[in-house]
Amino acid sequence: MILSRRLNLRLNPSRIIILAFLATVLFGAFLLTLPVSRSGASEDVVFQFFNNGLPSSATPNHVHTFGPSFPGGAPLSVALLTAASATSVTGLIVVDTASYWSPFGQAVILTLIELGGIGTMTIVSLVALNLRGASSETRELASTSLGGAPVGSVKRTVRNIIWFSLALQLVFALILSLHLGLSGITKNPREAIFHGLFLTGSAFNNAGFALNGDSLMSFRNDPIVLLSLALLIIVGGIGFPVWSVLAHRGPHWWKLNMNARIMLVGTLAAILAGWVLIAALEWDNPGTLGPENPGSKLLNAFFASVSPRTAGFNSMDIAAQSPETWLVTDILMLIGGGPAGTAGGLKITTVTVVIATLWGGGARGRSDQYSRLETSPFGPATGSRRVLAFRGFGWGGIVPIDARYSLHFESKPL
Repeated sequence: MILSRRLNLRLNPSRIIILAFLATVLFGAFLLTLPVSRSGASEDVVFQFFNNGLPSSATPNHVHTFGPSFPGGAPLSVALLTAASATSVTGLIVVDTASYWSPFGQAVILTLIELGGIGTMTIVSLVALNLRGASSETRELASTSLGGAPVGSVKRTVRNIIWFSLALQLVFALILSLHLGLSGITKNPREAIFHGLFLTGSAFNNAGFALNGDSLMSFRNDPIVLLSLALLIIVGGIGFPVWSVLAHRGPHWWKLNMNARIMLVGTLAAILAGWVLIAALEWDNPGTLGPENPGSKLLNAFFASVSPRTAGFNSMDIAAQSPETWLVTDILMLIGGGPAGTAGGLKITTVTVVIATLWGGGARGRSDQYSRLETSPFGPATGSRRVLAFRGFGWGGIVPIDARYSLHFESKPL
């Protein structure tokens, strides 16, 4: 009895989420270390950007690995990073997903992406409803963010999120599979179906994994692929609560809550701003949009504006982009998507609260309107500042490391 009470105290919802995430990563890493998960390619099969834009001395001869491995299987370090990247829908890789992993390994990666993406949407949307210590106001706000769903309808809400996510992905997987198969891009129907499923799951969950070594650069003149994936990225990034509000209340602006309004306006503003800036900066760049026709230029600039928040696909050579475009991309990555979506970043609502707090100053009436935004359990303004402080702390440690490795690669004195 005492042990049970201690477990109940220690295994609060936050710790359960962390343990579940770690268990998923470790189990996924174990599956990826199995010989059946590997195609037989060596660790020299690294992502192609290592060979673009860097001096020859900076090109690594191989990927340094560590940890035990099964005969013929992937090293633990490669498997662990890939599993963590897929589960957290980050998209960082050290080996080429298409050639290094077997179809079984790619299926494991896709499963981890789905668990990470849909799990994030479900957890963030429902954790406030399941907290035993949550106040009635917190429960009411969480219910409001889910489109007015009753506090007790947790199972139904989970079911709706899963059905919404899977149904949408299946529709677009069918579209992409038919397109890839009929256009002759893939070798056979089975490959077309798998590529369609993989790209759809990776895009909707904002993971950025692709089954091409050049990400999506080979599809830069394919509007069906790029627009389909862009739409999936946007829908997944906005999150289920906003779509739930739209489904319950219809497309009537005056009936939407503050969270839905800010997410829709903020998403549109970020996409349009990024689209215009990237198109203007790269329009005549011979390494990116310069050789393309105007329609292709607009298409790829649009996709380059959508993808950084935070899918990570690219249809143009990032190494050939201008530094100003990199800055625009960094800002889009920093902003991210919705607080209950599959995208990362600071979140549009958090950025909006910070801007509104700074802009509004002492205007109590306006700042009170943002107090109902579900951005942090610490309160909107305090939570947003803590998020910014945490990010600043991370940058303080990462920037010096990045500078050190940049100096090593470029062989230039400080």
